[in-house]
Amino acid sequence: MTGIGRSVGVTPNLPLEGRSEKQGRRPKLIRVGVWPGSEHSNTTGARGEPYPHPDRLRFAWLPDLPSRGRLAATYRTCPSPFPIPRIRVTLASMSLIYAIGDVHGRRDLLEVLLAAIREDAGGRAARLVFLGDIIDRGPESRQAMDLVIEALAEFSGSRLILGNHEEFMLTFLDAFHDRATVARQWLANGGEATLRSYGLGTPANPDETAVQLADRCPAHVGALRDAGWKVETETHIFVHGGIDPTLPLAEQDPEITRWIRDKFLSHTGALEKLVVHGHTVTASALPEIYNNRIALDTGAVNTGHLTCGVFLDGAEPRFLATDDHGSKIGVEEIRPLEVLEASAVFGAVNFLIAIVKPVTSYGAFFFDATTELIGCYDQARGNAEPRTLN
Repeated sequence: MTGIGRSVGVTPNLPLEGRSEKQGRRPKLIRVGVWPGSEHSNTTGARGEPYPHPDRLRFAWLPDLPSRGRLAATYRTCPSPFPIPRIRVTLASMSLIYAIGDVHGRRDLLEVLLAAIREDAGGRAARLVFLGDIIDRGPESRQAMDLVIEALAEFSGSRLILGNHEEFMLTFLDAFHDRATVARQWLANGGEATLRSYGLGTPANPDETAVQLADRCPAHVGALRDAGWKVETETHIFVHGGIDPTLPLAEQDPEITRWIRDKFLSHTGALEKLVVHGHTVTASALPEIYNNRIALDTGAVNTGHLTCGVFLDGAEPRFLATDDHGSKIGVEEIRPLEVLEASAVFGAVNFLIAIVKPVTSYGAFFFDATTELIGCYDQARGNAEPRTLN
């Protein structure tokens, strides 16, 4: 695949067999964009669970994804011993920018997406912004980092933003005291796949493994140490996880921007700039647009959908995404889930129900049904029972 084309295959409507009891109880309402020209084929996610393709126009069934609560608890017991990079890049204007979501070791998806970006740019000057989490979980972290370094050299002015998983790797390399504890935490969250990609196994001696890893990838370690924590334009800010909505941009803690979730994701008020981020997998497996942020982590390692946002002065953002559900990986321009639009629809329906309820016996039924749908939608957009990968 050398450019943008039609997807070869997608997941059909999923059967009830194989779902958990909770999944089988009710659907999560997702109003999604169209993946044009798709043909259907049976497929499962990377964990062997049925996973929906964004060809759902009404209802989609989502498998349970683990939260990172345990990771947060264990990680905070071992803060990073290396200085946090405070590199800040500000672009005077929004020239053509391709912001790429979490790769997580899916070299195959990244390679095809970069080829599509070259074709989409059509010779125009363009910058790439990698939103972090290039490594871990997927099988080819080393190869994915090779592609990132090549792309940074090819597209002048491009930047890599440090993700929380890259921070894990640097912490492992720099943890001169109690490296075994850091190793257990990193390996439990995808680091073992990264070590395998560098030809290393589960470390019997973490200190020796750290030395071997540093020797095998000095260019990669250098790229991670040079990575910034945000890229700014006049109207947008690109970060890995989000920002603290209670602080001005000038006072943000870089570490918080890599790890933050609920405090940022639940904030509905205006922010200084529109935040473009990854880190938390969107429930729809699509890019999601909110009034104050754009979410680009579409769970590539499990869904096969690696997404990039295309930003240009004076134009609405566009989105390119991979699809690996067919015989070969394809890339298409897709429509995002626009949460504002869906919220307005539900709000209008709820208002009408409130009027109808007192005057008809059917009002209570429709009110309950609407409340259930709104609850499903809230889960889908991540406001309830977050089910995310890191």
